[in-house]
Amino acid sequence: MTPSPEEPDVSPRPSSERDLRAYSRATLRRLGLGAAIVVLGVGTLLVALLQGAPAAVGSLLCFGVALVPIGLIILAFQFIDWALRRTRGS
Repeated sequence: MTPSPEEPDVSPRPSSERDLRAYSRATLRRLGLGAAIVVLGVGTLLVALLQGAPAAVGSLLCFGVALVPIGLIILAFQFIDWALRRTRGS
């Protein structure tokens, strides 16, 4: 299995060759995505069961709106990381 260019290689290798920062980034990304899916799925299901379908649509709308500032913060951090890497030359 060949890793895609955007995914770091997290296959088991000797500890001297392991990129722990890339592994940590990939793990945190997967945990965040999994948590968002669980919150979105379980939360929307509970709202739909307790309040009805229109309220579930409203909860999805609120979840989408809440993702806007989170996405902007993530983009800002990625820009800062890119700028630091570029100035350091690595």
